[in-house]
Amino acid sequence: MYYFLHKCTAFYPNREKKNVGYKKRRTFAAKKIEGAIMAKRKSKISEYSGFSTFINSKTSFCLLLVMSVIFVNCNKTGMTKEEKDLIKSGGENNPFRVLLTVNRQDLPVLRQKSKTLDLGKDTEDLKLLIKRLKFTLKAEKGVGIAAPQIGILRNLFIIARVDKPGMPFEAVINPQIISHSEETVCFEDDGCLSIPEISGNSIRYPWIQVEYFNENGEKIREKLTGHSRKDNFAAIIFQHEYDHLQGVLFIDKLCEPSR
Repeated sequence: MYYFLHKCTAFYPNREKKNVGYKKRRTFAAKKIEGAIMAKRKSKISEYSGFSTFINSKTSFCLLLVMSVIFVNCNKTGMTKEEKDLIKSGGENNPFRVLLTVNRQDLPVLRQKSKTLDLGKDTEDLKLLIKRLKFTLKAEKGVGIAAPQIGILRNLFIIARVDKPGMPFEAVINPQIISHSEETVCFEDDGCLSIPEISGNSIRYPWIQVEYFNENGEKIREKLTGHSRKDNFAAIIFQHEYDHLQGVLFIDKLCEPSR
């Protein structure tokens, strides 16, 4: 069509192509038709561009969704053979060996970040791990112990609930600190089973809002308070053990109390 419209000047008699420009030789009808064709062409291009943008946005969203699922699944993995062997190396009344910072082989493990536990896998191994951790904590006469302290780099720790009657040992699985106070306190005489016979003052929050799963697989959300050994320091214990899952020790948070 475009070729035909530009050749329509051939019907004009006694006019030479070289003397009259193409634009002057076009009839009004030809210009109108050509304009309609170009407008339609631009409309198609616009529709295609919009469709491409839509497809690209959809593709980007799907790719992001897939990557998110992969990331979550990669973080939630079953226990390794080495972890299972360590857990089954003794019965529920056999304590684990506690890793020490003075041991060159132990220290790198204590400084690593732990992985999320998949509660749908290795349930029997997890039950035995929790029982042995509780027994180890009792044998060490402590108030908290994290899985990394016995060589299992998983998001799990046991704490003595000093804010409850009888101070029962409770398992905390895949914990998160979702909020905390703006102010901090300098908690006195903080200590650690992996750093025996040494204590220090550490910077802590007086209260924290936390989420975690208990050993029955129930999701718990609660606010922990207390930063005094005289009555209640449940919030401090939780923060101390949570730090272990991040590869952080209390000696990284030393402070001087104000007098």
